[in-house]
Amino acid sequence: MGLLPLACGRYLSLQDQQQAISQTSGLAAEICSLLLQIDEPDEALRQLEAGRAMLLGLAMDNNNEVLALGEVKLRERRAAEADFTKCLHKIRNIDGHRDFLREPSVDHLKSCSKEGPVVIVNISYIRSDAIVLVDSSIRVVPLSDLQLQKGVDFGIQLISGFSIVDFPVKRAIEVLSKKVPKQSGRASSGFLNWLWAYCVRPVFDELRDCNAMSGDGKMPRIWWIGSGAAAGFPFHAAASESEPDQDALSLSISSYTPSIKALLHARQRSTRSRILRSQSDQAKLDLTIITMETSPGGHAPLPAVRKEKEVVINLTKGKWNCTELPQPTASLALQAITKCDIIHFACHGVADRGDPSQTHLVLEKPAENGNAKEVDKLTVPQLLALEGLHKARIAFLSACTTASMGTFRLGDEGLHTSGALQIAGFAHVVGSL
Repeated sequence: MGLLPLACGRYLSLQDQQQAISQTSGLAAEICSLLLQIDEPDEALRQLEAGRAMLLGLAMDNNNEVLALGEVKLRERRAAEADFTKCLHKIRNIDGHRDFLREPSVDHLKSCSKEGPVVIVNISYIRSDAIVLVDSSIRVVPLSDLQLQKGVDFGIQLISGFSIVDFPVKRAIEVLSKKVPKQSGRASSGFLNWLWAYCVRPVFDELRDCNAMSGDGKMPRIWWIGSGAAAGFPFHAAASESEPDQDALSLSISSYTPSIKALLHARQRSTRSRILRSQSDQAKLDLTIITMETSPGGHAPLPAVRKEKEVVINLTKGKWNCTELPQPTASLALQAITKCDIIHFACHGVADRGDPSQTHLVLEKPAENGNAKEVDKLTVPQLLALEGLHKARIAFLSACTTASMGTFRLGDEGLHTSGALQIAGFAHVVGSL
């Protein structure tokens, strides 16, 4: 696992990094399962975290100089990578900075549960488990009935309703079509019942045993991470078909994070934002709502966007400074993101199955002939490159697939619009699977 960062060097383009990581898809999940097999939960957690969301991890570590390497020649990138490595060694030899830009220690990873349980569901060919972090300790819940093939079948079902340019996934759907339930593109009640019975309910039982779920009606906040075949699973929607009120939505407040490192990063940014706000004289939060009632490129109109905008404006009137930005270019949207506390997008979202780095929100710009509009993509790399988001607090993405990878090969990477905005500085991001 320690060799993976060498295969996915900082000097590579994002597309090349994706290609390198796709060659080892599922490796972290398999290593985690092997370590759990020999009763090494701490090392299993460390290795799994080291192999997840690597591209987002690089984005978190990058400074302005590293981000600027994107367009230089390969030889210059490699030279800069070597300089970067030498610089790291020098910094780590300074007292108090031994762990600078290293992966978090196991104890540091466990500390993420101080604000609520963190549950990592790992499904591999070897075994299936939930690694439950609660009160800075680690518990392993074996999930022997959470079968890999069923998870893969339903994963294909979830993505098969979307436009797919990724041929391997398209071919897999064709091969397995006879096994996949008919309601493509949507989680069926059968899947959600299966997810409840064999995954979420055993996890909740474990949380009750360690008093992390009280019987006083107060719902715990749980952060979910899906790993291996469980990447992208809607744990928050798991529900029993036969028992009323036995569902995740009724019993918990669920959030997701691409990795523990990303969660700790978001909390750090949130704390910093609160401190800066307390030191400023800003009386009200600044909200920008970006709307696209119509979109070029053959996308369907979104007539409900107008009503959504009106509801938001009415609810925030007198409380927040609300600015509407209708039909903007990607450039204008990026400028707005840097200036507001809360950003609200109401538009189309597209998950690029062939190249997840080109996943985007659909905005518009004047066409070259000047007589019409054409799609202006607000992409993941553009969001990851944002700097100076000192005010950023909440991003609300009322758009499709903003928290969906849509490809098995990079399922553990979290390379989607929601993940990009979180890494850019928004501690709280609402997206759709």
